[in-house]
Amino acid sequence: MLSTEAQHLYPGAVVMNDPHLDTVATVTRENPGKPAVRVTFEPADPHTLGRTSWHAPEEVLPTTAVAKVVWEIRYHHRPGKHLRGAPARSSSRLSAVYTVRDFHAHRAPHLIVDEIAEEHSVMTYRPIRLEDLPGPDEPTPAPPGEHGARFSALHRIGPTVLATGDAVRARLARLQEIHVREHGPVREDRGICVRRPAEDHFTACERCVTPGPYAGTVFEVTIERTYHRVTLDDLPTDWDFELGPAMAHVRHQAMRTARRLPAHRAA
Repeated sequence: MLSTEAQHLYPGAVVMNDPHLDTVATVTRENPGKPAVRVTFEPADPHTLGRTSWHAPEEVLPTTAVAKVVWEIRYHHRPGKHLRGAPARSSSRLSAVYTVRDFHAHRAPHLIVDEIAEEHSVMTYRPIRLEDLPGPDEPTPAPPGEHGARFSALHRIGPTVLATGDAVRARLARLQEIHVREHGPVREDRGICVRRPAEDHFTACERCVTPGPYAGTVFEVTIERTYHRVTLDDLPTDWDFELGPAMAHVRHQAMRTARRLPAHRAA
């Protein structure tokens, strides 16, 4: 889960308004003398109006969907006397627009570019309860789409990926065990300092977690990926660097009708 300042929100961003996930409909910056950001959310019911909230530009809001765009250039070596057997195929993943446009394979006489695949991914965080996790020895449900991923994670506590419900439960138990043993109060007993076992939960301990409303929260993380065939002429012309979440979201929406490609990995 990311933290985004109100002034950097964009239509389509998903904000956590505990316990709901709301999609931003409009963002309006008003009152130059006393800056404020008005955020309108899409209604849960199409027959009602969406909720509106006001925020200071620097106010940080938790966002739970992250759009990203990268490009994968797939190429092979031109057949020649120096190359024996089948042409060696390679691929490079690039995130900045100018690096795709200036990639050496476009100019190298011994290389042939087969295609440029634009990868769109959306990483979504959804808070879940422990009872919503897969049961003992049960696998994690399949991810959305052929090339996606699904796993669990704890808010601001490693590891980044907990592949199964058993892994989540084991990690929570281990965190509580460490907290009870290491973070209890210290008492002096006959001149000797003795640490008593902690009696509270590790989520209430600032040494264990980052304080906040989502300390120790379990999130289900899903990643959906799609691929599109593009040419150099299809690259963004108004930006040369990596696309941030807002620009990536706009790019996703603009290319929804583009032809999708299967995933590819270099041999």
